[in-house]
Amino acid sequence: MRLPAPLRKFIADSEDEVYFAIRLLIFAVNVIAWIFSIFFICIGIWILQEKHSLGIDNLSSDPAILLLVIGSILFVITFTGCVGTLRENLFLLKMYMAMIVILFIIEIITALVAFLYADKTENRVFDLIKHGIADYHDDPDSQYIMDEIQKKFECCGAYTFNDWNHNSYFKCSSGDVLACGVPFSCCKTVGMNSQCGFGIREKD
Repeated sequence: MRLPAPLRKFIADSEDEVYFAIRLLIFAVNVIAWIFSIFFICIGIWILQEKHSLGIDNLSSDPAILLLVIGSILFVITFTGCVGTLRENLFLLKMYMAMIVILFIIEIITALVAFLYADKTENRVFDLIKHGIADYHDDPDSQYIMDEIQKKFECCGAYTFNDWNHNSYFKCSSGDVLACGVPFSCCKTVGMNSQCGFGIREKD
């Protein structure tokens, strides 16, 4: 049964409006993500330049490198999505969808591996925390990350506050002013008191 011409025109116009709305939404989302990707890249470059000017070069474990990698991947994906949507380029849109699917698959695989090897993942996390404890004060990145972890989770050390004895500054035999202490991020105080952890393990 053939629909009346006015009804066919109404349906076609409605489909065009829906298609335009979907294009606009995809474009807007990609523009926002694209701006974030540029922000990540700029922050990563700025951090690397600042650390280089201070004579701190440890690229093998530098979080700024992770920012650059994430920012670059996000930039490529979102730029492809923006141009493909704006120009209605089928090839670019297929590339965009393929990259989104690949990222989604990687996320699923990562989640499954983390779940199946939960014990190893947990041990790895604790090893990283211990590494952060050992490098505290010597590596600004490790210091910042450890302080944020301890403040957020209200913890001190990997297992106990005595884990800080593995740091060359905080161990009791160091002879340093920080000996037998813990960082301020271990303290449950209102505001920041950089001396609240001084000598606290001597009282244990």
